[in-house]
Amino acid sequence: MAHRLRYGHVTVAIVVCIAAVAQAPGAARQGPPPPFAPPPGASSKAPSGTGVISGVVVDAATGAALTDAVVVLSRRATGVVRQLTDAKGRFIFSQLVAGDDYIGLRATKPGYFDGVYGSRNGKAQPITLADGQWLQDLRIELVRPGAIGGTVVDERGEPIVGAYVRALAQVIVAGAPHLAVGPSAKTDDRGMYRLSGLSAGRYVVEVPSVETAVPADTPASVVAGMLPAMASRGTPAPEYQAVGAGTARLVVGHYAVPPPAGGHSQAYPIVFYPNAAGVVEAAPIDLAASQERDGIDFQLRPVPTWRISGRVDGSGSPIAGLLLRLVPPGAEDLGLGSEAATALVDKNGTFEFLDVPAGRYTIDARRSFAELRYNAQGFSNEPSLPTPGFVPRGGGGGVIAAAPPGTSYAYTNGDGDATMWASQPIEVGGADLTGVVVTMRRAVSMTGRVIVEASHASKAPAEGRSPQAPPPFIMVEPADGSTSLGIYTERPDPTTLTFAVNGLMRGRYLIRTLGAGSATSITWNGHDYTYTPIDTSEGQDITGVVITIDPDASPAKITGSVAGVASRPHGAAVIAFPAEPAQWTDYGFQPRRIQATAVTNGGTYQLSVPAGEYYVVAVDGDQANAWQDPRFLRAAAPSATRVSVGWNDTRTQTLQVTEVRP
Repeated sequence: MAHRLRYGHVTVAIVVCIAAVAQAPGAARQGPPPPFAPPPGASSKAPSGTGVISGVVVDAATGAALTDAVVVLSRRATGVVRQLTDAKGRFIFSQLVAGDDYIGLRATKPGYFDGVYGSRNGKAQPITLADGQWLQDLRIELVRPGAIGGTVVDERGEPIVGAYVRALAQVIVAGAPHLAVGPSAKTDDRGMYRLSGLSAGRYVVEVPSVETAVPADTPASVVAGMLPAMASRGTPAPEYQAVGAGTARLVVGHYAVPPPAGGHSQAYPIVFYPNAAGVVEAAPIDLAASQERDGIDFQLRPVPTWRISGRVDGSGSPIAGLLLRLVPPGAEDLGLGSEAATALVDKNGTFEFLDVPAGRYTIDARRSFAELRYNAQGFSNEPSLPTPGFVPRGGGGGVIAAAPPGTSYAYTNGDGDATMWASQPIEVGGADLTGVVVTMRRAVSMTGRVIVEASHASKAPAEGRSPQAPPPFIMVEPADGSTSLGIYTERPDPTTLTFAVNGLMRGRYLIRTLGAGSATSITWNGHDYTYTPIDTSEGQDITGVVITIDPDASPAKITGSVAGVASRPHGAAVIAFPAEPAQWTDYGFQPRRIQATAVTNGGTYQLSVPAGEYYVVAVDGDQANAWQDPRFLRAAAPSATRVSVGWNDTRTQTLQVTEVRP
């Protein structure tokens, strides 16, 4: 008999991967027709003051021309123009203003990832168009998404219907490997699933199993608030059912198996392919561009489960409604939906986890701090290549970007400060655990002041600040790219220029400033932390941080040209990275001193960096995002050009494309 799995999410976790363009192994290629070109004997020049861009859109694997693809030419000042490719996959933009800032050429078609001219990394190559120039033979390759599929069956080989399956993409953030949540699917009536829309890269596949226990007297509005609207994602509502006096069970992505006669309660635990109990033991799945991997099968076996009960020591802080998470090893950064169980604390400070399989876990708690939530984000029309980073947006959110494979975007929101927190290891064996005490710890605060450079004081009031410029945002983010620590922003008091960032957990953090000039130095306790992390592991408040801002200090510009770009099908990129190897990993989500930009079709580039010592290297467009791996930077350094720049400086460097092999 087929089982029906009741499931859902506590929060949403989606990462959208933009495909890298690569030829599928063994695919037969065919030559597309040439793009639009001047008729024989006609001039290859456009009328004076104008230019022409023409080319063809093709399937990256076969080379076949793609009809009715939408081609978009982006202009910084005047927006975009669009057209469909003809029956031969061709497009032509005429009467273009020569010298306009054309920041990219992109093509889309249902059934394919978006493709861009001059890049395999999802970011368009800027286009320069001279007076009267007809830029011909441009080729945009579109790649079909890949997929992973298989079956989910029970211990008897019967299909499990409605099982929730998801992919975790292996990415590099802040120079270290992380997992990012990718597409999900549920099994059909045959127990089959298919995870589609995947770019080339390495993945881990899991069948989650999460159960949330809530007090029976929890208001319905509170329960509803725990569950995001899932209808738009085709996800049915979780089951909410009473399981005994004083406790209710919210079944979320979990299948509780009725116990055998006279036996103990059982459940299907979290399973990673190939039937591994933890993410550490999971087998990675390498996926080529457009590849479909079948046979990624799961056989779920029920295991005895146990209950964990106890109380929370809130150290005087109100704890009713606090959410506790039971997190297995390796899932700390994956947010809600990656736990073995969750539980709400009642008004007396007690809690109970239901149906917990044996294993090692961490009990994780936050007071007044929302879990990190991921959602899909797209690319902005900027000429530089995408970089991993946290970019604040309205409403307290922002963007986290993590590069290979392709480019993955996510955002995070936080509600209030984590004034109290807990992270406590626990091991579940062959018996219920009672009397567990979860001790909440006071979060760390960071306070300090902003100083404006004296060079600007003549234009400012007594505080040394220009009245036209608001104070900068202060952002504190984990140096190692761990989202489990949270990201915090605060704006200083506009009168005193003092600031306080509350709710920091114990870890290593970088301080950033956003807006109102450049931070020329960040000091604390006699040490410079402009580009190095502050450690809060001791649990002591950080006081007396001094951030020096110079409104007149602009980032340095490194400009120049790269030879031979036109002959490279995927263009080239220029990467600038610190001469100090210690800064190749501790850069948080938004590296200030590692920058990359696409080289224009004319072979020019421009980078903006803070003052300092840098290596600058030109690489093939295929390696544009490779800087995220410290091994790549280590291999690139010996052949890179060393450049020293100060604030407001401009340095010009002519570069040759270097083949870097880590």
